[in-house]
Amino acid sequence: MVRKEVKKEAIVHKWDNSGWAQKLAVQKTWALTDFGRCSVILACLPASRES
Repeated sequence: MVRKEVKKEAIVHKWDNSGWAQKLAVQKTWALTDFGRCSVILACLPASRES
């Protein structure tokens, strides 16, 4: 029942567009350690570069 209301009111979309959610997303990227950043970069590289 709650999921229907959330979907109907587009709450997730509103949250994603809010300033608070965007600020939290930026903080999450800055919270990565050097190892975490390296893992993200390696995950984004094409598979052909791994060989």
